[in-house]
Amino acid sequence: MAILYVNADDFGLHADIDRGIIACVNAGRVTGVSVAANGQSIDWAAVRELAKRVRVGVHMTLVGEPWLTRARCFTSWSTLVPWLLWPGHAAALELEVRAQVDAMLQAGVTPTHLDSHQHVHMMPTVWPVVSRVAKEYSIARVRVPVTPNRSIAKQSIAGRVLQRLSERRRTAASLACIGIAHAGHNTAARLIAELETARGADVELVAHPAIDTAELQARYPAWKFDWRTEQAALLSDEWGEAVSRLGYRIAVPR
Repeated sequence: MAILYVNADDFGLHADIDRGIIACVNAGRVTGVSVAANGQSIDWAAVRELAKRVRVGVHMTLVGEPWLTRARCFTSWSTLVPWLLWPGHAAALELEVRAQVDAMLQAGVTPTHLDSHQHVHMMPTVWPVVSRVAKEYSIARVRVPVTPNRSIAKQSIAGRVLQRLSERRRTAASLACIGIAHAGHNTAARLIAELETARGADVELVAHPAIDTAELQARYPAWKFDWRTEQAALLSDEWGEAVSRLGYRIAVPR
């Protein structure tokens, strides 16, 4: 059977996200978790417990949250880009990347993988830094969010750029990713349709489960995520049955 690696992003950003991810881990529907070391709700004791059960990695969070190294905060990838274009910022960027990895190590957790909030590690200026740090810290896998087929990539300009950047960085060890085009709005039907495009190949589902609350919506209004629907999809019998029918088992990558 092929492997479906289900990785939940954003652990540590908000307690309601954390609760949703833990519920999916408990149900056996999530096999990896990516942790934002600079998230407002980071609970390293909870991260250590998760690391006993699933793979735990660094969710490099360079946008949306204050950096660990300086009181610097970029609202999104679109505000990060102009800063990156100025010369001399590579050292500050690398310092923050290292700080977020070090925070996990200092908490007693060895990261198994690295990815990033809004996939900013795919940017040409960020990718060499992240790749170098991952190699130095012996982090085995860096996510390359290329979809199995361009038809299921996000069809915005930014989505098409991400797909092409990812295609250039893909290696034989990279897992194709699903769940990206409709992040935060995935239904069981959408997930099944995307998994069908990858049939037979190991694949990573980039998931965003959470307990959808008014507090969470107020914290991240610009996201416009429907966390309730995405979490329900991951936990649904329809999704579980389709995974088996399509020849997959939910597990960690080989």
